[in-house]
Amino acid sequence: MDKYCTKLLLLQSVVIPSVVYLHVTEASMVTTTPKFQVWTREDTRLPCHFKEEPLAAIWVKENSSHQHLQMRKASYFDGNFVSKDERFEMNRNFSLVITDLQMADEGRYHCQILLENFEVFSNSTFLTVTPRQHDYSGLIIGLVIGVTVALVTLFCLVGKILQKYYPDYLPVKGCGWNPCWRRPPKPDPADVEAELLNSLRKQRDELRQKIRGYQPGKARYDKRFDAPSKVNISFFGEIAAGKSCLINSLNFALNGNYSTVTKEGIEEDGGRRTRRRFHHILAERIDLIDTCGIQDFSSDTLERLKEECSTNSLTVLTHKDDIADPKTVRNQISRFRGKKRIWMFDNYTTTDNEEDLEKDVKYLQFLWSALQICDETIKYRQKAGG
Repeated sequence: MDKYCTKLLLLQSVVIPSVVYLHVTEASMVTTTPKFQVWTREDTRLPCHFKEEPLAAIWVKENSSHQHLQMRKASYFDGNFVSKDERFEMNRNFSLVITDLQMADEGRYHCQILLENFEVFSNSTFLTVTPRQHDYSGLIIGLVIGVTVALVTLFCLVGKILQKYYPDYLPVKGCGWNPCWRRPPKPDPADVEAELLNSLRKQRDELRQKIRGYQPGKARYDKRFDAPSKVNISFFGEIAAGKSCLINSLNFALNGNYSTVTKEGIEEDGGRRTRRRFHHILAERIDLIDTCGIQDFSSDTLERLKEECSTNSLTVLTHKDDIADPKTVRNQISRFRGKKRIWMFDNYTTTDNEEDLEKDVKYLQFLWSALQICDETIKYRQKAGG
């Protein structure tokens, strides 16, 4: 007879005194089946037999990762049967009945009994749960038939689409089961160039129409204030930066005839042709203002210009073809101005003014962007009451 200190918690909150005398005899006092193997989703019964009527009985399952931890599944005490899980139940023969077996139910189960003299006996059963094997032959046959029907339907649908929209891609007749697909003819470079020129010409004409019909502040007009009758776009820059050439180029792109509306500087005189401010009427409501070149563009004059129009200005880099790496220069300036506010051109000149549709479109896009900034300024001044 050995003395053990333990606490046995049974159902109905009945606690056996914490100091009991347990007389453990041979395991044959409780008989279980050592191993059970069943399929998933089946029901099974783990038998537990003993020689004397117990005071209490309990079925517990070992924790798979901590064998010293046990999970109570079903119990009996003083004529009452209690289950902790609806799938687990102890029957009148003290066997553990498990319904709808799951893979998680696999493990070692212990049947423990307590006699009236507080003797405890226990034995165990290891339950192996095997996944049920399914017969998928019917499902596979149905899937194959369904996929075949879908592919045939898709093939017919693709054929109709090709016949309607891409007749050049239809198979040549007489090729049998190995259709010889006709390749579409390679486009004529002249046709490609003509299509590109037509697209650029259409884009240029649309921009010309928008600019000629421009009304100051219309896009952002506040009816409480009067909009100005016209807008002035001023050009500031270093001496020989190409301001006058830029104005002549914008006039050429909009009106289609090249003329020196402002005097262009030449290398011999250092580009010093603009002696005073010059107004050029570009359109009915748009004036371009040419200014004298600034000799020291890094002086206080530049700072004053930034304060005056830093948020309402565009940066233009002329002589684009003379810049070794235009992309790098543009990226460096964009850190301070933003890429949308930086433009790069190679101006038309008196000696180089052959029409270039791509260049015209870019000039007109620049001009339209400047007009949008004018509208933003008008809206700001309206709100400020200016």
